[in-house]
Amino acid sequence: VKRGDRIKVKLVNLLEPYEDPAIPRREGQDHLNASNMWFQDVGQIMSGSQTLMHGHVNNFHVVNTTNFHTHGFHVSPLVPQDNVIDIQVGPQDSFQYDYALSPYHSGGVTWYH
Repeated sequence: VKRGDRIKVKLVNLLEPYEDPAIPRREGQDHLNASNMWFQDVGQIMSGSQTLMHGHVNNFHVVNTTNFHTHGFHVSPLVPQDNVIDIQVGPQDSFQYDYALSPYHSGGVTWYH
């Protein structure tokens, strides 16, 4: 990959839809009851002025859904480039990423996950 290149990546999610009504917990623990999904006690120790972030889930957001994210490229955060918030590739679905690198892009280390 060099300056000025256009990088096209098609992400194909071959995972099956997840049918279990319980939300799986992190670190391979037992399932978290869907009626009490706002607090997860793993790694959370409240002290002093700390409060729980009500309305935020500390678990998988959408099971078997994924996306693609780069580091080191100076590209747009908008669709179809590096929008990690809005692009969600669900089970049995795909998405075509299209990254346009500037002809003035600096060299260096880049990676993806």
